This record gives sequence, structure tokens and C-alpha cells, in this order.
Amino acid sequence: MNKLYFDTGSGVLCAFVVDATGSIVLRSEAGEPDALIPYAVSMVSPAEELAHPFPWTVTEAQLVELMLALPEQVKKGQSVGSVVGKGELERFGFPFVPGASEKAHDSEIEAGLELMDTLPSDSPEIQQLKDLLERGGLVQIPRIERYIEDIHIKTSDSGSFQVVSDGWMTSMKVFRKSVIQGDQDKPAP
Repeated sequence: MNKLYFDTGSGVLCAFVVDATGSIVLRSEAGEPDALIPYAVSMVSPAEELAHPFPWTVTEAQLVELMLALPEQVKKGQSVGSVVGKGELERFGFPFVPGASEKAHDSEIEAGLELMDTLPSDSPEIQQLKDLLERGGLVQIPRIERYIEDIHIKTSDSGSFQVVSDGWMTSMKVFRKSVIQGDQDKPAP
């Protein structure tokens, strides 16, 4: 098990948070402070696994229980104190995206997305371009079946929930929001 908290120099933060998909994410001082999920470094427990945990799955309840056992001085910190007081981990409105293996400038990513728009969807170049952009940290926004303003544009409230157009993001920025329509409370047929 990793550390439960870490010091950023400007405050103590909980090392574990929940992303927009419901997955548990690990943060540490090695992460990027300006990321959409500040200091996020890796996924600990995917939401799918948390829905049906294995004996070794790290759950939110286990982490909160461990934080309750921390020394009082640590529990007084704003981030840790909030977890202890609420009995749940901090939640973020963005899905976790790992840091890039290669740094790419925003202008390069935007140019790649524009090029992708001009290519036929069945073009062999599309996959090559996606692979290149992925190395720069760009990923398709996961299809989350609820509206989240920071990653979605909603075109209609009627009908069943569906993604009309996929969005793209890095750990640092949402480049294109996913376009969605429908009511997330109505199941798809």
C-alpha cells in the first residue's frame, strides 16, 4: 500500500481520490500539480473492479478506515480532515489520464485532431495518427453515462443517453468535449 497522504510544500493532500468514472486514483508529489486531477500518477482500482471487487482490490472503505487511524495532527489537515469528516474520498469531475510518455505542445495535438477530422474513418492513417497522439498523452474521453459539464456538451435532453461525438483530453487539458444527448436516467434500448 502506498502512503495515504503526501506534503506538497503548501499543504498535506490525500494520496487517493476518485475520478469521474468512479475509479480510485493515486496521487503523489511526483505528479503534475497543474493536472486536471492534481498530482495524479496512476489508477489503483478501476470502477469496474470496484463494482465487483476481488479480495485484493483496494476499496474506498478500506482507505477511509486507514485514514481514520492516522495521527490526529495529520487528520487536522484540510484534505485528510475532509475525508475523515465525510467518510469518503475527494471526487474529481475528470477521468484519470496517465501522464504522456512524450511531451507534445497543445498546438501539435490540436493540429493532429484537425488532421484526424479530414481523414476517412476507415483510413489506415487514422490509427497511426491516434497512436502518435496517444504517445503525446491524448486519449479519447471515456464514455461516462452521465452528464459532466467539464467534459461534455449536451445537445438534447430527450431520448436515451448516447454519445454523439467522442471528445479528447490529456491529463492537463480537455481539447474537445464529448457531444452527448439524451437523459442519463433513461437506459438505452
